[in-house]
Amino acid sequence: MKKDSQKIVEKILTVSGNGGSKKEAMADALAKVSKTISQDMDLTIQITPVSVEIEEAKVNQYIEHFLFFFLPRKREMYQVKLRVATEVKYLDLNEIEFIKNQVADPNGLQLPRFWSWQREG
Repeated sequence: MKKDSQKIVEKILTVSGNGGSKKEAMADALAKVSKTISQDMDLTIQITPVSVEIEEAKVNQYIEHFLFFFLPRKREMYQVKLRVATEVKYLDLNEIEFIKNQVADPNGLQLPRFWSWQREG
């Protein structure tokens, strides 16, 4: 009766991320990989990236001022668009057969004499 309900599938995703540094932008994009896959699958066990391709990498530079003209400083915002090929191991919950057991009340306490004590007093 035991059968393996673990499935393996390959998915190709396109994700994007942005941040104040190159590292933050890449981390933001890679974090979106697991969020995207978790929405599509029932129960993911393991997500393994097979390949990562950078489709687009941009840096936006601008000068920021305090109170419109004091203390100018150069700021950068990085944007990255990645194409990630992944191998996903997941459980298909529709294939799992559950055995049904009928129970009266699993959370209830049996107090057979509780009501009789209340009537006496």
